[in-house]
Amino acid sequence: MRIGLALGGGFARGIAHIGVLKALEELGVQLSLIAGTSAGSIIGALFAAGYTVSELTHIARHTTWRDLSHLVVPRRSVLGATRLEKKLDEFLVGKSFADLDLPFFAVCTDLYSAEKVILRSGPVASAVRASCSAPGIFPPVERAGRLLVDGGMMENVPVMTAREMGAQYAIGVDLYASITAQRRIGGIVDVLLRSFEISQRLQCLPQSQSADVCIMPQLAGESLVDLSRTDQYIERGYEAAILHRDDLLRLKELGKQGRGKLSLSD
Repeated sequence: MRIGLALGGGFARGIAHIGVLKALEELGVQLSLIAGTSAGSIIGALFAAGYTVSELTHIARHTTWRDLSHLVVPRRSVLGATRLEKKLDEFLVGKSFADLDLPFFAVCTDLYSAEKVILRSGPVASAVRASCSAPGIFPPVERAGRLLVDGGMMENVPVMTAREMGAQYAIGVDLYASITAQRRIGGIVDVLLRSFEISQRLQCLPQSQSADVCIMPQLAGESLVDLSRTDQYIERGYEAAILHRDDLLRLKELGKQGRGKLSLSD
């Protein structure tokens, strides 16, 4: 049976997905496909391209926002994304979806049609860049007659996409599972990020809870943009996954046996 992993968006918090992957590897859970939204598409694409957990950790520890973005004169966004796409191209060495070791799907939103778009062919780097284009922060991507932005507007935890793409069982990772009050909101980027966090908190719950196993790293109070907290994010992801150790091992057995329905209460 095919087990799919649905990695949700969350800006810098997406680093927590590395901890989830570490736990899945330790438990021997074999994935058949990965669906990723926004930050989840970055980690998902790199893992599907063959990067190990150790290599992903190294990349996260040595990446700064200066590597990924730069200020621009506001038109469609406050930050440019040419550095992000260049960095993705560097890591993915020009790979197309067909070149990946594991089936991977990037979730985006089309501003023209107001529809979810699942990218599954062509260059992976530009697809991931589109999935990461948080409205107002990064510019949208024009692709095949569509104007694509962050998939989180439609499906931030892409459990449904994983199922649509063939997963019989789905593991969802929700990076907005908890939220805390803030005493200070700074400039326009802070306003955009906080607004996104609040809207995603409510939207993500039904998406992630529709998964057979729902992993919710406790990231309340953690910054959405602090790339210096790599180890803390990874640890939170790992801890959240290990809390579901028994469920994941049961899922692993069902995946190997190829029969029966998943019942986490058995």
